[in-house]
Amino acid sequence: MLFWICLAGPLLFLAVSLLLGKLAPDYTHAADEMSYLVYSPYGKWQTANFLGCGILTIGLAYLLISSSSSSAQGIYLVQVGAWALGSSLILLRVFPTQKKSHKTYISQIHKVIFVLSVLIQGILQLLFASKNPHTTIAYYLLVSGTITLIGLPAMFIWKNRRGLAQRVLVGAIMLWVTTGALLIHR
Repeated sequence: MLFWICLAGPLLFLAVSLLLGKLAPDYTHAADEMSYLVYSPYGKWQTANFLGCGILTIGLAYLLISSSSSSAQGIYLVQVGAWALGSSLILLRVFPTQKKSHKTYISQIHKVIFVLSVLIQGILQLLFASKNPHTTIAYYLLVSGTITLIGLPAMFIWKNRRGLAQRVLVGAIMLWVTTGALLIHR
């Protein structure tokens, strides 16, 4: 039961971010990053969303260590992916982004945490795919890992569509962690 609660963390994060973005005035999903929701009237909910998903995903990583009965190669990569995702979500709240017009060293740390997290997740996806060649999950992760690694620079190039690019990245990462966790848990 606890596994399923922890597994729901990434999906709840995406759903809550989508809902809060729809409710927040002057916020657009296509242009604004998810972290900017902390400056909306629903900022406390988005902060709780980051921290809750981070805690649940770290819990998922811990549960995966004890339930690794899968025959898939490289299952430790999924465990590392879940731990890294959860940790980065918590760190992104410890070092919050600043409002668009106020860039400080804290917002630069926030950006570095996000970039490193995405790079780690993209590499983990490709490594897991290489350890399980000619499987459905490998083909999926080759596409997802490539999207993750190509999408990162796209997020910084498409300034007026940064929010959309970020959502694709975060969605791919969260889907990879949940799919990998299901593969291990079965």
